[in-house]
Amino acid sequence: MSNYTKNKNALKWTPEKVKRILGIVKENARNNPETLFINEALSDIDISRKAWSYWKEIFADEESIIEQMDVIHAILETKLTRAARKGDIPAPLAIFALKHNYQWSDRPQVAEVPYIEVQHQLRPDLNLNYILGEGRDFRVVPLEELHLSPALSKGEGGMH
Repeated sequence: MSNYTKNKNALKWTPEKVKRILGIVKENARNNPETLFINEALSDIDISRKAWSYWKEIFADEESIIEQMDVIHAILETKLTRAARKGDIPAPLAIFALKHNYQWSDRPQVAEVPYIEVQHQLRPDLNLNYILGEGRDFRVVPLEELHLSPALSKGEGGMH
């Protein structure tokens, strides 16, 4: 059952009505060259950004509605980046909008490298298990899952 049935005031926004409105917003976003931001796409048909946020919350478990909202965001995000690339809008405006509306970041994403702790001496002939992970997030792994180097399998040491 959707969250919208929990709130009597939310009956104004039925899934069918919201899907119909989202279809209009999507066409406006796609076909109106002046529309680059979600606020513009919504205000062109007299819908507030607050309503959009409300729909996202109360229809969080309605996959078709969330998917349609994501498609609208993708259309506008693409139009925004294209407009900035072509010089139709100032780059700082595009950067601000992308960070604010689409969670873009200019900070580098650092991939987490798993910590490997070896519990026993590396002796493949003993068929030992090893602990992989850190803190409480660990698992015991059989030797053959460690992807050992050929040197290690001969007892010469080293892991890759």
